[in-house]
Amino acid sequence: MAGLDHPGVFTLRWMEDGFAIQGYMQKHHPQSALILGAGYIGMEMADALTRKGLSVTLLVRSDRILKTLDPEMGEIIRKELERHGVDVIDQIAVSAIEKREKKLFIINSREIPVEGDMVLVATGGRPETTLAGTAGIATGAQGAIRVNRAMETNVKDIYAAGDCAETWHQLLRENTYLPLGTTAHKQGRVAGENAVGGNAEFAGSLGTQVVKIFDKVAARTGLRETEAREAGFNPLTTEQEFWDHKIYYPSGLSTE
Repeated sequence: MAGLDHPGVFTLRWMEDGFAIQGYMQKHHPQSALILGAGYIGMEMADALTRKGLSVTLLVRSDRILKTLDPEMGEIIRKELERHGVDVIDQIAVSAIEKREKKLFIINSREIPVEGDMVLVATGGRPETTLAGTAGIATGAQGAIRVNRAMETNVKDIYAAGDCAETWHQLLRENTYLPLGTTAHKQGRVAGENAVGGNAEFAGSLGTQVVKIFDKVAARTGLRETEAREAGFNPLTTEQEFWDHKIYYPSGLSTE
């Protein structure tokens, strides 16, 4: 994407990125922010910046908020964002960011005017496997490094763990790609122990993810309804009143 090097445009990957955003805000006092991406990091930043008093616009490439959740749960979060003043623009593809005087403008597929004082790019990531490829290490799910339960690659004495590597899924009983911090930590312990002669095995993941967005907490574990059906399960779902909120969750899975 052109324009990522403009002052006031930030990616969100490292802790240093957070410090850079904080420093920019303290120096320039922006009044508005544009967030590209509707994943967990984009949601948390929409919450945080709104609480800081900024006018926040969220730009979503698809028509879904938090695509790792079932659509019904995503709609609950969309309403929560809008209730707190976040402007959500979906089905919009961003091609470039331009600096015009003191404002940052988003060049987009819908050709609608979108401008702000700062831009946060939280569009997700993919496994970085360039080094692995040069070493002849095989890749698998979504291009992540292929590993076994001991976190071994196909090359003897080379291990991989974290967001660059596959994850064993306890329900699917196969490797998939689930880049999560807690998973990376556990994988790293297994890889480190085995690299010095141990015999540890990664227990696997259920893909548990939790995020707080204003006054709602969205959480998931296991499989979404569509994922469960694709895996051969027959999922049962229900929507239940809980206090004054509606909670949507999978209430059971069976292979019948």
